[in-house]
Amino acid sequence: MTDEDRMLPAALEEAHELGFFEDHDGHDFQPDESAAFWARASGGTIETQPIVFLGSEGALCVIARNLDDYLWLLANGVGPLEMVDGLHRVPEQIPALVALARRHTGTSSRPLGAVISAAEAELPALTALIESVTG
Repeated sequence: MTDEDRMLPAALEEAHELGFFEDHDGHDFQPDESAAFWARASGGTIETQPIVFLGSEGALCVIARNLDDYLWLLANGVGPLEMVDGLHRVPEQIPALVALARRHTGTSSRPLGAVISAAEAELPALTALIESVTG
């Protein structure tokens, strides 16, 4: 693995520079704690891979189906920790993150429900993988 392989995608770095995880409820998730890109599809770019949470006590969660959905999750005002602990408020879009998501994904919007449904659809495969490894 090269240093380039360990770099975060530029759009993800830009989202983090906007301070979403410091200034918004539910966004108190630090991106280098317990989340990772799951290299599910062989040969796929990191931007196309799911972003997952692996908790120290066995919690599993697919935060987003891919980087585009992750950006729309943030743009829709939902922090990654809320995907783990549950959404207990009515989120509001964050204009700076909406602009970033539009610029990066090339789409004008992605409904929060679609982002969440796509992430939830990935969970059975993640659960099966973890169970196959941990026996």
